[in-house]
Amino acid sequence: MTTDYQDWGASAPAGVGAHFYEECGSTNAVATELAIAGEPGPLWIIAGQQSAGRGSRGRAWTSKTGNLYASLLIRPQLEPKDLTALPFIAALAVRDAFIAHGAPALMCAANGRTMCSFATARRAVS
Repeated sequence: MTTDYQDWGASAPAGVGAHFYEECGSTNAVATELAIAGEPGPLWIIAGQQSAGRGSRGRAWTSKTGNLYASLLIRPQLEPKDLTALPFIAALAVRDAFIAHGAPALMCAANGRTMCSFATARRAVS
């Protein structure tokens, strides 16, 4: 689990963990496995490349080296109906971070030219 991304853990907020992979099947699948195993989070799963990433509606997701692929395992205390806003809120936060660092940032639909995309997954774990 070593990559150039390892240094990022030093700048994570207190109480937020991170696992780093040069390659994994899917950061979302790793996060799901860890959640089922009892990982309390918050925990970032970060990969340099994914070999089995998933796109929306079951589409294949190309995850070539050189980009950032990450999933965040959190256990928010929200009602299921309130979870639908999380991807949009996360996208706004990323946009604001780009702008704060002087980079132009546009939000657009997933069309191969997006700077980032977000999907939420929820699963009841007993």
